[in-house]
Amino acid sequence: MLITILSIISILIIIVAIYGRVQQKQVTAEILIEMPIKTVWESWSSFRNVEMYVPMIHKAYTISDIVGDVGHTRRCKISDDAFVDEEIVAWNPGKSFELSLRKKHGVQIDEMNILSEVEPHPEGTTASITIKYKMTGLMNWLHIHRVMQQQAIDHLLGLKYFIEKGYRVNNKSIKFMREAYSNFYSAH
Repeated sequence: MLITILSIISILIIIVAIYGRVQQKQVTAEILIEMPIKTVWESWSSFRNVEMYVPMIHKAYTISDIVGDVGHTRRCKISDDAFVDEEIVAWNPGKSFELSLRKKHGVQIDEMNILSEVEPHPEGTTASITIKYKMTGLMNWLHIHRVMQQQAIDHLLGLKYFIEKGYRVNNKSIKFMREAYSNFYSAH
């Protein structure tokens, strides 16, 4: 009986992995940061700062000769065995930048582009992030969309905390911020 159940589960996993459709999906989130747009832009566009406001990134460093413009590439270490290399593919100083996943290891995503934008707001700055991604096989089938949506929200919550408070974000502070700042962000 147990062998039969395990066999069926294994067959389903193989079928999904082989025939899983590749679809581009998108998540978007925005947040109000109670700081001037110049302050938000300088912190967010400082390519190395990502480890300060995204708790899953342990270390980030530049791996290209180009810095602060299209072509600037960073490596984000997620663990000793996992990383992503992100390259700036669009740069609109003071307004937006777009990153594209160039290389990865130990990460279950096939393609990803991240558009980060800032706009003035009467109470500070609106920061928004749009993540377009593709996953194949089992990860696509598992409807990872909600996880990606939470990652977008956590990215912005961490950015808000880092810019407004001046402290590096960790998993505990992100949990607190999900509750405390729920009226400051929106997602779709």
